[in-house]
Amino acid sequence: MWLAEIQKEKLVWILDGLNQLEGEALSLAWLPAYTPPMVRLIVSSTVEQTLVVAGERSWQQMGMQPLREEEREAIHRAVSLGISQGAST
Repeated sequence: MWLAEIQKEKLVWILDGLNQLEGEALSLAWLPAYTPPMVRLIVSSTVEQTLVVAGERSWQQMGMQPLREEEREAIHRAVSLGISQGAST
């Protein structure tokens, strides 16, 4: 698998909304069982089957509440400012 090739580089792999998957994809069998030390896998999901599977894999979990409106607006302003100033990602 391509993740096994990552030796020196650092990789953050972010997958959002896993709870929106359907059918067999909800089992998360398509995700690797192991990730190399230089890889960080960050996923988001609501309390559904995907969180149960994540728990079975002993993934570290962190609960979060939705952002308040003022927090969303602050993030939007910061991102918009960065884009307008030509910030690279």
